[in-house]
Amino acid sequence: AGSIAFASGSQLTVPATVVLGVTNNTPGSLNMASGGSLICGGFLVTRLGTWTQGTGTIELTATNTLPSNNNVGFNILRVSGGTTIISRNVTVAGNLTITPGAALDCGAFVLTCGGDWANDGTFTGGTGSVVFSRNGNQTISGSGVNNFTARLFDAYAAEVARVDTNGDGVISAAEGDADTASDGFTDNSRLFIPATQYARFAITRELNDGLLAPRFAPSQRAWMIAGSLAAVSPAAPASFGRDSDDR
Repeated sequence: AGSIAFASGSQLTVPATVVLGVTNNTPGSLNMASGGSLICGGFLVTRLGTWTQGTGTIELTATNTLPSNNNVGFNILRVSGGTTIISRNVTVAGNLTITPGAALDCGAFVLTCGGDWANDGTFTGGTGSVVFSRNGNQTISGSGVNNFTARLFDAYAAEVARVDTNGDGVISAAEGDADTASDGFTDNSRLFIPATQYARFAITRELNDGLLAPRFAPSQRAWMIAGSLAAVSPAAPASFGRDSDDR
């Protein structure tokens, strides 16, 4: 049995995988409540291990599977070498960084990031999801390809398919009611995208042309543009529909 507690500003480098709680019934604990940095080839918390993420940083330098056993969370996570493969849902409370030459594979799981996302390496989304959970602005940066736009479209298409209970390709008022549970969850709130969450979006059309367009929450109006958002000076008022059907 053994315990390690990091002090603020301390750093430990372990070329191999750090294992908390080995297989011969020996417990182990690692406490980063005060901060510090652990640089290692991999990170494994077994059923006998105790892990306190605190305000610390974990940096992964070699190919590994995360987490291999128990579900664990991280404060700050850096992937700086090899390929880190996610095998269960993982939550990073702070920033997540993928450095040049390193790779992160989300597989079929949910990766939740509460801080900024910097990808200068390789990110493979697979069939999983990336959730940005901070109640405020988060920055996505780096030269790596994230393809979050396509992932948002795929997720929304899946939600539309869930509520289309009769499979006719048309979302009826009953199927699309935000207070019902036709998508199998408590309500259908996932079907309605708050327009205020985005800096650009396409205006939704009520045309039966087979094109998928986001359905915005009631009483919200939004637009989608191709390209980058540019501020206009002086500011110009938004356009308004000329009648009840011209939205």
